[in-house]
Amino acid sequence: MWYNVLFFMGLLMLVISLFLVRDRIRFIRKGSVTTASVIKLVEDKDSDGDRNYKPVFKFTTHAKKEVIFKYKYSSGKTAWHVGEKVRIAYDNNFPEKAVVLTYVGAFGYIMILIAAGILLLTISVGYYLAEYFFKQV
Repeated sequence: MWYNVLFFMGLLMLVISLFLVRDRIRFIRKGSVTTASVIKLVEDKDSDGDRNYKPVFKFTTHAKKEVIFKYKYSSGKTAWHVGEKVRIAYDNNFPEKAVVLTYVGAFGYIMILIAAGILLLTISVGYYLAEYFFKQV
């Protein structure tokens, strides 16, 4: 009966992730889009002691307010360079909640949730089908 749990967990993950995708697309469409620059790279060490870097971005809103925000994802030093330009979307009321308009920046953890949900659904449906066909033999 463990496959019932996997099925409902996968379904729940898929439904939640689709709502998150919808909300992120709405945010990007509703928000303002501008160009930000990487002003520095903040060093971060992971549990293995490897060095990762989080870029810090600076951009100016359409209301001429300068905003600085730290990216939530870290990566190797070669992923971002000081002075690099990137497009971002931000909420006019809360410009600190900006989204970097890259695949990972806009949909990173959501795509992981979708993939995990599809994986759990595939395993559970495969088990249902195998159980059905083996009963017929």
